Amino acid sequence: ASNPGRPQLAAPSDTGISDHDGTTSDTMPTFSGTGAEAEATIVLFAGSREIGRTTADPSGHWDITVLDAEKFTADGSYAVTARQIDAAGNASELSDAFTLVIDTVGPAVSSFMSKASSREFQLGFSEQIVFKPTGLFKLFQAASDLLSFSGSGSNWYVRDGAGGDDSVLNFKISMLGLYNLQMNNEAVQDLAGNVAVIGSPQWEVNLSAPPA
Repeated sequence: ASNPGRPQLAAPSDTGISDHDGTTSDTMPTFSGTGAEAEATIVLFAGSREIGRTTADPSGHWDITVLDAEKFTADGSYAVTARQIDAAGNASELSDAFTLVIDTVGPAVSSFMSKASSREFQLGFSEQIVFKPTGLFKLFQAASDLLSFSGSGSNWYVRDGAGGDDSVLNFKISMLGLYNLQMNNEAVQDLAGNVAVIGSPQWEVNLSAPPA
């Protein structure tokens, strides 16, 4: 039997800001594929472990949803491949691999730093993060709402840090002084859509000029 096509992760199973990056918090995802022989048995593997099987339709298309008994129980990277077995019992070689990343743990804050010289403050995280499009941070002085940082704003940027690519969130502020930074609790997520573990939703930000 010839090799089937490379498995593909179904878009609804690819959680997070992108539905096609292969990084997901779904531990029972759905895969699909094409190029199989009609009515062939398709066996799906994560590494050497079988995670499901089904029968291809007359056009050679198939879908497999990983069931609870075969679900992914550990975060990490997995090579997902397929093998087909034709009606005569001939088994193919494994297909090309799809790289699946299971991530079920949100990023944690690893550092918080004020930089008065550049009028910025930084939040460092344990892994790559994204600012959720509907996310929001607000800067307060006393009861006054002075500045907002939104997922679609231009007054923030990310850079590489100890947690890897894009693991530091930098906020740019136009004024000096002592402020409180407050946020909604889903503003920062990882690539799989897990909400950041931040702890306190409020920090004291001191951007005052140092004493002469």
